Amino acid sequence: MKQFRQLASCSELPEIDFRSYSLIIGQKTVPNSFYTIMKQEIVEYSGLNLNIVLSLGENHYPSFSTLYY
Repeated sequence: MKQFRQLASCSELPEIDFRSYSLIIGQKTVPNSFYTIMKQEIVEYSGLNLNIVLSLGENHYPSFSTLYY
C-alpha cells in the first residue's frame, strides 16, 4: 500500500489488501478521442495477459489522447 500511495497521483485511494488482491493500472496513447472500454479480461497465455476491447464512439475525431485503465 505504501508503494501504491507513492506512485498514485490522486489524494484519496482505496485501501487494498495486496496480500489477497492484485491491481493492474496503466495508460496507452490512442490516435482518436472518445474511446470506451467495452471489455477487460485477464487470460493465461504464456503468463498472464490483460486484454482490453475498445469501442470508438460516433463523434470521435483524430486527436491523440490518453486512455487510462
